[in-house]
Amino acid sequence: MDTKQSPYRILFQREVNTTCLQIAVGETEASINAAWVWIEHNIIPEVDSIDDPFEKERWVIEKISMIVTAIDTGTDDLSTDEKVRSASRTFRQLFDVPPSERLVSYYSCSLNGRQGWLYISENFLGFYSFLLSVETKKLIELKNIKDITKENSKRNMFADSLRITTKDKEEQYFFSNMFKRDEVYDLLVQLTGQAMIRLLRNAGGDAPGSSTTASPSSDGDRTSIRSHEHSATGSPLINPLKHDLAEQKRNTDLCLQFRLPLTERLLMDGLRVGYTKSEGSKTTESRYFPGHLYLTETFLCFESVNRQAPPQQHQPLCSFVLPLYTIKRVERLNTGSYATSLSVTTWHDMEHIFQLCIRRYRKSSAQC
Repeated sequence: MDTKQSPYRILFQREVNTTCLQIAVGETEASINAAWVWIEHNIIPEVDSIDDPFEKERWVIEKISMIVTAIDTGTDDLSTDEKVRSASRTFRQLFDVPPSERLVSYYSCSLNGRQGWLYISENFLGFYSFLLSVETKKLIELKNIKDITKENSKRNMFADSLRITTKDKEEQYFFSNMFKRDEVYDLLVQLTGQAMIRLLRNAGGDAPGSSTTASPSSDGDRTSIRSHEHSATGSPLINPLKHDLAEQKRNTDLCLQFRLPLTERLLMDGLRVGYTKSEGSKTTESRYFPGHLYLTETFLCFESVNRQAPPQQHQPLCSFVLPLYTIKRVERLNTGSYATSLSVTTWHDMEHIFQLCIRRYRKSSAQC
């Protein structure tokens, strides 16, 4: 992640002319001495009692792995993404943040002409650069951010910059050479909003990094641990926080779009369908509405692609929400060789027919 090495390191070497293993690092002499004292009491006696050099190396690797896992439990260092684990360790080593602070994502960019890395966590925004022996380090609390604006760099030619203004002393930070500028902007807007919600919920203010991801919905709690993978020490691996935030944003957007409770969780996202409706045996004019079908834990939602005439051109031509408890029957209808339809009948004898694309038929039938 950077080119600067810690000034103090403790290495383990199995034999002469073999690869060294780094088991401790320190920024100050006092910190590395404290690590060495601990190693003298907890590792060296056990290593001396083992005769085989290979067994010594394996024991040291397992011991250090257990220590790292025990310290990092509940953080991104148990993430399923190896790059996120590495960046998370680097982030906590560079900045004075709580051990439980979870890294969301990191991006390459420059600050005041210094190229480096931008780290975004639950409560902090950090920038670090080390070029030509010059170190640049900035750490901003998200709750102290006043404004985030998109700007252009290189004489207004490239849309790759963000200007961040803080509440304290009206300081401004201009980040450029950001290839994923829009993604960073959306992420910061989401995280700063959550930081303000946590601040308002606590009358006395929130301690930095003292809380996990919070939002108006409970999706953050549901998406904490899903992976069935395990680390080398048997601890469960978790999804990167960035993925959880993206899913949480999709859930919130859907709830606002169809006015659903904010506790709803999206199960099927935007299946392309064609919709027709018929009520019992009554003959009505058949209308076809191409659109997207959404499925949550308790609702079935549809919105057409076609829009209404001005001045309501932003409203869909057809949109509805069906609570799942009102559905009486779901049937598969074969309408030809190239399309398959689903018939959804409610307890009021209203039949809703969704014509599905054959390429996505298997996925939709599995959801049903």
